[in-house]
Amino acid sequence: MVGTSEGSSEARAELRNPALTVEEVMRTDFRSCNANTPIAEAASALRQSRSSFLAVTRAQVPIGIVTEHGLATALADHGGDLSRLTVADLMTGAPTTIPLKTPIEYAVDRLAEAGGQLLAVDGDGLLKGIVTPAELATQLSAAAVGRLAARLAGGTGMPGSPGQGDPRARYERMPTPAEDARERDPTAEITSSKSQAQPHPWDAPTVAHPEPVPLVSPADLINPMLKVADAMTAGPRTCSPASSALEAVLVFRDAGCGLIPVTEAGRPVGVVTDRDIALALADHEDDLARTPVEALMTKQPTTISADAPLDAAVESLGGHGLRRLMAVDSEGRLVGVLSWTDLVPHLSDRGLGHAISRIVEHR
Repeated sequence: MVGTSEGSSEARAELRNPALTVEEVMRTDFRSCNANTPIAEAASALRQSRSSFLAVTRAQVPIGIVTEHGLATALADHGGDLSRLTVADLMTGAPTTIPLKTPIEYAVDRLAEAGGQLLAVDGDGLLKGIVTPAELATQLSAAAVGRLAARLAGGTGMPGSPGQGDPRARYERMPTPAEDARERDPTAEITSSKSQAQPHPWDAPTVAHPEPVPLVSPADLINPMLKVADAMTAGPRTCSPASSALEAVLVFRDAGCGLIPVTEAGRPVGVVTDRDIALALADHEDDLARTPVEALMTKQPTTISADAPLDAAVESLGGHGLRRLMAVDSEGRLVGVLSWTDLVPHLSDRGLGHAISRIVEHR
């Protein structure tokens, strides 16, 4: 596993530059706040940040984290009125920190344990930067990125995307028919195993990739016959454009998810995420609960047929930098949601890592 002391030589071989430290890859353009910051100000800071979370500090020492998902679901917990709340009411305590001079080979495990939210501190414990999967993904081989992504998916993190470390993965990673079949017959995955012994242009991260290179090859799919319907989350909770933001966040909280498809007559017309709700707090602090989803949602979501081959979905996700697709039937009605986390059981580490790297590039 990347980052363990026992496998140090193997881990270093998967790094583009093993000599780098956390200080050399961390982000310094992050935003932070203190525990007394009003919720609307925290939402405004999140909007200015490219991260899905804010570090909470006291005298520059990190004491907690506030996430987009936490801001969005707080709207449900407090009946739509957040005007009297501060970050102290929502933040999670005991953030995971890492010293600036730590070699990046050890930062990978630390990041996975932290759910994708790692705070870099100096010798005095003062916050100097943040590390997310996006920073480390550019330094790892595709196979190592895939393993990191799989660990984060198992721990409800989402590399390079909103809501890292929040409960949304419970929505996006419900058991699929293919997984149920493998549980009943464990040999099914073994006999159709992914072999990484075959030569592939992604194997050498420092070598230029020939063009065109598909995001996944047949060797990267555990079962090349799988379709989108075999991996997607079927029957997701939905709302209408006229639904209120409060109704949406109640679904986020009760279903433990971070995205809701918006439908009309059963057909997807948009998606609304916890990030959409959290950032809207900056402009709609007083009336956000009553604001219609139509005013907040992303319109014209990308769709894919539930009968499409799974490799076509991977191409669409990675090729366009998308984190999920709306799966539809032959009449265009929503039947499921396919997220990158749904790909984890169906791709080799290398194939998953290459797709995730492309998603992160478009972030």
